[in-house]
Amino acid sequence: MVLATRLATLVAACLAIGVGEDLSDQPPGLRSPDLGSGIVAALTYAVEQFAVSPQLRRVKADDQAVFARWCAPGAGQQWNVARSGIAALLGNAGSDSTAAAVDLVLRWLLGHLAWAGTPAEVALGARLLVSGLAGDQRLARSGNAAALRSGPQLVTVGLVRAEPARSGLGWPI
Repeated sequence: MVLATRLATLVAACLAIGVGEDLSDQPPGLRSPDLGSGIVAALTYAVEQFAVSPQLRRVKADDQAVFARWCAPGAGQQWNVARSGIAALLGNAGSDSTAAAVDLVLRWLLGHLAWAGTPAEVALGARLLVSGLAGDQRLARSGNAAALRSGPQLVTVGLVRAEPARSGLGWPI
């Protein structure tokens, strides 16, 4: 029950940040005045909330089996709330909000539960993720959807050059 309430509160705050609502008059748990607005700010805020959650830190330290289950998206009401929130956030931004895109964002968010990044890494990751999703939408709209299905490509986004993923250590290709 507590988890469901906190998740619903987090989703509502992320949606508000995503559309640029001012959260400065909200309770302290919803405020994030320094992040700005938009989808990148909303994703960064979500990761920030994971990082400061004493409940998540306690479970991570005390019960690795429960924590591992929390980091594996599945079925159920909480996962539906999370997926619906992510789909709405992506859709409101005009980004790809397909089930595959939603699960990609969900896995990225959950990855920060298990392996937290610095604020700079989180912000860069959110920008790259959003840029990639927007790029896929541009390719799909341009009629070059075959490029999306052709497999791993070498991609340059800003100053970051990402190589195609390699097989091994749980990363099947």
